[in-house]
Amino acid sequence: MRSRCRTRSSRCRSRCRMLYHLMNHVLMGFGVSFNALALLAIARNTPPPMRDYSIIIFNTSLNDLWTMALHLLLNGRLFILDKVVAHMSNGPCRFVSNFFCSVMYEINHQAIMQTCSLIAISFWKRTLTEDKGSVGWCRLQIAILLAYIPHVPQTFAFFVTLHQRETLESFISSVYGPGDADEYAVGGIIDASEPLSAYVIGHFLMFATIMYTYIFFKRRAVLGALAERAGKMSSKTREMHQSLVKVLSIHSLLPTCTMFGFVSMFIQMADVYHSVELERSIYTIATFPSIVNPVLTLYYIKPYRVLLPFGMRFWTTSATTTTPSVGQASVTSLSTKF
Repeated sequence: MRSRCRTRSSRCRSRCRMLYHLMNHVLMGFGVSFNALALLAIARNTPPPMRDYSIIIFNTSLNDLWTMALHLLLNGRLFILDKVVAHMSNGPCRFVSNFFCSVMYEINHQAIMQTCSLIAISFWKRTLTEDKGSVGWCRLQIAILLAYIPHVPQTFAFFVTLHQRETLESFISSVYGPGDADEYAVGGIIDASEPLSAYVIGHFLMFATIMYTYIFFKRRAVLGALAERAGKMSSKTREMHQSLVKVLSIHSLLPTCTMFGFVSMFIQMADVYHSVELERSIYTIATFPSIVNPVLTLYYIKPYRVLLPFGMRFWTTSATTTTPSVGQASVTSLSTKF
């Protein structure tokens, strides 16, 4: 009887993993396709008045496409037990080397954090536009590049504290049994309580918290400014205003996807529950903003909607209004929309 239960349980886990892998690859394929489509739309269909804002959208789509590619390259898990934090990968990167997978993991972490930074920069741009008019594409690009600087010390600390398979495999085996890590590239931290190791983990948590706080307050400020103007808007401008409110609201919620990763980390640290699926889902859910961003771009920004697949374009006929004509007035109108 026990043997049958174990067999059924094993089959159930096997089916769940197969279903997870299928859903994961469908989502990643969806993300890659729509980010590539968004980049093509930006390159081909950006009108002159949208040049400033297109810099943010282009960098966002490029970063999101890179995030999707890294996720497929790694196909990773985040194993945590007490003070041990190990990243595991059975993606194509493992055919290069164990260390190469560790490098790709850190680059993936940077890309996820940059997604939060770009959303924050979008709100910063929106606030400056309300106060001073056009920000300028050069200023925006510099701000986007400067957003990488806070992560340089963390990257250095990551490689200083990095341990490879030999020292980590025994901890993984203590939870999942011998041989679980055989098909994975493994790297990570042995003692997260050490100052440098704590900084590596804490940087990610603190940076995300700062970005969420900034986005929350900037969203309130932007929506408040738009609400003050609503009574003076024409029907077309009011419709664009409503679209902007929707986009800003969705954008402000996207970074919270990484909160699932924080919660699951603490669950594992407390040794409450361990699961391969839980460990995999941390990175999968963290990529959700990179999947949703290009859809928002193609759905709400009319010049880019011409490249939206027909089946989805059918539902966008009432989403937004026409693109303003070129000139100072159009710049103000487009800024109000975006």
